[in-house]
Amino acid sequence: MEQPDLSLDQSPPLIVSLRFFLVAPLFALLSMSLWLYSGESVLASRWSPELLAMTHGLVLGFFASIMFGALQQILPVVAGVSVANPKRLSLLTFCLWVPGVLLLMLAFLQFNPLLFAASATLLSIAMAYFVSVVGRALLGSESTSHSVPGMSFALVSLIITVLLGGYLALGLGAWLPAWRPLGTNIHMSWGLLGWILILIFGIAWQVVPMFQITPAYPKWIRQLLPGGVLLLLLVRSMVSIMAWPQLALITDVLLTLLLATFALQTIFLQRRSLRKIKDAHRSFWRLSCINFLLVLLIWWLSQLAGPAWREKLQLLAVCLFLLGGVLAIVVGMLYKIVAFLVWLNLNHENKRRMTNKQPMIDVPNMRKILPEKKIKRQFVTLLVADLGLIMVFFVPSLAPVAGILWLAFFALLLLDLLRARRVYYRCIA
Repeated sequence: MEQPDLSLDQSPPLIVSLRFFLVAPLFALLSMSLWLYSGESVLASRWSPELLAMTHGLVLGFFASIMFGALQQILPVVAGVSVANPKRLSLLTFCLWVPGVLLLMLAFLQFNPLLFAASATLLSIAMAYFVSVVGRALLGSESTSHSVPGMSFALVSLIITVLLGGYLALGLGAWLPAWRPLGTNIHMSWGLLGWILILIFGIAWQVVPMFQITPAYPKWIRQLLPGGVLLLLLVRSMVSIMAWPQLALITDVLLTLLLATFALQTIFLQRRSLRKIKDAHRSFWRLSCINFLLVLLIWWLSQLAGPAWREKLQLLAVCLFLLGGVLAIVVGMLYKIVAFLVWLNLNHENKRRMTNKQPMIDVPNMRKILPEKKIKRQFVTLLVADLGLIMVFFVPSLAPVAGILWLAFFALLLLDLLRARRVYYRCIA
């Protein structure tokens, strides 16, 4: 396997990522507060304004914000390249993205055409700018890592997702002809399976063997999965528009096999890990893979259910995909990334002080920046919140309990990230 470049000089400053990492749980807290305020009605239908606002607050406010911060730090490691002027990229993207997401959430709640237009404009400009800068860096990469095409395919999917989302937002605001539910389904597929899942593939090829001391993913899996999902999504979109249900069923089966292959292979690699001490990072990835398999089971059970239960089970599958499968990997990685960034930037500061003949910093190790016990606590909280999410679909009266569990999870995440920030600034004071 190609060795990652962890040099100090290539890493962007901590502030480039930290602003995104800190705003992400704030969006999640806002979304879960909306769930708690709305009660049982928020999950009554996938078209409820509260659910649409909450979902986009999580996907765009939480997951996309973390992606903005993490990609700039991961690129030097997996692709051997850095983006040009990371401080400017981070600041401009942040200043456009955050108000864009807030306006979109408000637009869903008020169904205001001007808010839909304003949010679509801000989000499109921010995404176009970010993708152009990161895409240019990826095109200049000479790395042979399979993570590079994975991230490139994820960016292509993200472009399609945002374009479709912009059209749908303008359609909801009556600026363009509405395209529901077909356009919404295609938009959701590209967002969940294209952008998010392919990005997870690209990152997994590098970080699972590196952090969990496992063998590498088989070459055929690294080559097949990202491109396979991208191709199947293109076919799935076309056959949906052409209304060819038989071909749509075949693509669904193939997509299921690809996701199941990833989940099972990751669990298999973990069982062959040379790391004898189990850490929470491995537990987050295993929980994610188990949730992915459960999502596939629930999705196919929904195809056998009646109309009422079909929609409920499909909504449960999407929620569990995001808050079980994707969230477990993102949070597990976030703890690793933030602790590493604090440690790396403190070492960078020591390098600067050594050059200037200034007193050196006593740099804490990564386990002191974010202690393992806090990460394990967060894993247990996520596990309980996931169970609450599943239960609320069958016992709707438990919605307030589930909402409180998720509020607690994201509040603890925010506190841990603020702790890491305090460690950094206390050391350099």
